[in-house]
Amino acid sequence: MTARITPNSLHQRAEFACKVLGLEPEELWLQRSATGWHCYRRFGAGAQAVIECQTAAEMVAFLRGVTFGADPR
Repeated sequence: MTARITPNSLHQRAEFACKVLGLEPEELWLQRSATGWHCYRRFGAGAQAVIECQTAAEMVAFLRGVTFGADPR
């Protein structure tokens, strides 16, 4: 049985990705819309889209790729 993907678990993965990439926690964030999940990075006074995923599972796959090989401790 697989674990259920929750918005909270996605946001925790995004926070971990920030840590791995050396970014401040507020520099990378996720947002859910009618078309799926979107990842943004702060860019100047605004934001720039990093990736747009149709499902939460696709976003998990992206974030796993970003943090591949990193120790979650």
